[in-house]
Amino acid sequence: MPLLSVSEAQAEYGATTIFKDVGFSLEPRQRLGVVGPNGAGKSTLLRIVAGDLPPAAGRVDRRRGLRVAVLAQFDAEFEHSTVLDQALIARQDLLDLRHRLHEMEQRMAAGDHGADTLREYGELQGGYDHGGGYTLEARAREVLGGLGFLDEGLEQDPTTLSGGWRRRLQLAQLLMQEADVFLLDEPTNHLDLDAIEWLEEFLRAAPQAMLIVSHDRRFLDDVADSILELEAGRGFEYRGNYSKFLKLRAARRREQQRQFEAQQEHIAHQEAFIQRYKAGQRAREARGRATRLERLERIEAPPDDRAIRMRFGGPPSAGIPLQSKGLVTGYDHVPVVQVPGFLVEAGQRVAIVGPNGSGKTTVLRTLMGELAPVSGSVGYGARVQRSYYDQHLGDLREDGTLVEVLQEAGGESPISEESARHHLARLLFRGDDVFKRVKQLSGGERSRLALARLMLDQANLLFLDEPTNHLDLPSQEVLQEALLEFTGTLVFVSHDRQLIDALATRTWWVREAPEGSAAPRLVRVTDGGYSAGRAALAGALPAVAPPSPPPPTAPQAGGASSAPATTPHERRALAAKERAAKAAARKAVADLEREIQKAEARRKEIEDRLADPEIFRFPVEADVLGKEHARIGAALPDLYRRWEEAAGAAEAPAEEAATGTPA
Repeated sequence: MPLLSVSEAQAEYGATTIFKDVGFSLEPRQRLGVVGPNGAGKSTLLRIVAGDLPPAAGRVDRRRGLRVAVLAQFDAEFEHSTVLDQALIARQDLLDLRHRLHEMEQRMAAGDHGADTLREYGELQGGYDHGGGYTLEARAREVLGGLGFLDEGLEQDPTTLSGGWRRRLQLAQLLMQEADVFLLDEPTNHLDLDAIEWLEEFLRAAPQAMLIVSHDRRFLDDVADSILELEAGRGFEYRGNYSKFLKLRAARRREQQRQFEAQQEHIAHQEAFIQRYKAGQRAREARGRATRLERLERIEAPPDDRAIRMRFGGPPSAGIPLQSKGLVTGYDHVPVVQVPGFLVEAGQRVAIVGPNGSGKTTVLRTLMGELAPVSGSVGYGARVQRSYYDQHLGDLREDGTLVEVLQEAGGESPISEESARHHLARLLFRGDDVFKRVKQLSGGERSRLALARLMLDQANLLFLDEPTNHLDLPSQEVLQEALLEFTGTLVFVSHDRQLIDALATRTWWVREAPEGSAAPRLVRVTDGGYSAGRAALAGALPAVAPPSPPPPTAPQAGGASSAPATTPHERRALAAKERAAKAAARKAVADLEREIQKAEARRKEIEDRLADPEIFRFPVEADVLGKEHARIGAALPDLYRRWEEAAGAAEAPAEEAATGTPA
């Protein structure tokens, strides 16, 4: 028997019908994900199911006594003095029982030991124990800890929390509730990757049925077992997670397209017959066909999720568009993140991941050139054109119209209004929408405007900060495809694991410095995307501690000892050895840089000669050049790898350079 069922539900906003005839049921332990474009009515459907909003038509039936817990998109009011107390209030029933037990204990301490009193106390104590009262605080601490609250943060005044942490506290309150159904509206908003993965594990083990609105594709893959799509004002349910839904939806749409085309062919045939015979001997038959045609229920063509069109890119850059040595990022000369020496090759896609507040955006803005490094340097190759996408969208002029914002993107050579409107139409801004002010736009509309401006930049080195924030699922998929087709170089910050796995050729993990250390956070580098990086790091990402001297060991044969230097003479000798090792590493870096520059210059020279059709009048010379180009192309990755290793050794702390201990 279902916990609740929705039948022929309809929602309206003013004179506009948002959706109609939506129906589904929610079984015990079922996790139903709700997806659809922005404005399809997903949050409205949750409010109807919760009972906060009556449907314009249709009905919602709930099992008697059904307990529903709701996580809305918006902030709740916090009334209690600490974060822990605010989480505990979610189980007011147990807190009331605790208060009654305390009152009865005081009565019994005053001498009331009557049979009725003892019986009532036993019943209350049994209910309190069965409900989890004795483990309530431990459970609250576990939930809050999983969502990122440290022990010292549990005593903080919840009214002083930022928006992201308020959202986490809301989520903790929901997870504490004793409910049959969870209604979750964007539960991963403001969570970092560690908290999202903890939440996934918690929900997979939870006994509640769930109705989940989310724009996080991986989250829906890992938690949902069925998907309800709100599409063109209707609802379609699919069994399976999000990836399975994509396949089933594609099959349904192919069949719908086939039926649509067949019906259109039938209609065209009938209309031709009616037109031909409406005034002749077969006029009666023509009128009958016209009547049947009027009554025919028309099949609609499937919607086009690819209505948004994105394309990024400009002319090619040098083979190494971005590189750095000894980079430390931060603000006001305070170091935040230390980045090992790196070379980013043209066409590579680097993802930067880490906890909220770990300095990912600081790294990105420093690489872009908007922030000066605390130490070290960032270098750009020849012919590099940079562009930056700000996750806060704060660089969009609030009082400007959409057309003006795009025209201003042209700088000293602004584009025409017609060209601006053409680009805006690719992002679904049409008609009078193009004259809206930025301050009138929703988050999703602002994001699409920023992407339209990014397309105009024609950059070959893109820095993107949380590019999928505010985008609905269809727009995320279009953006992902456009970035996969982008032939330039990409460095991006994201908590979208699906996007990272699809795009990244390398992942930088920003981790916390050792506890109690004043050192900046450190970056660890893995090949591939998020899943590959997790596997490479064995499922754990410990903070990288500074290297320590090797422990003393027993004397070796012949009386030699590997114990650390203790006398002044030994320490001076060790320091000299370390300086020599680092000097050798710096020389290797310089030698490799010259070798790389020479190889890249020769490769460019060969490419220019091969681009001249005249060369192919001399096939032997063209063949020799082609083979030399292939040899250089095969040798360069090894040169880049050796440069990174040498740069890392040159920047390593003293003992590490001397001993060769990996960072």
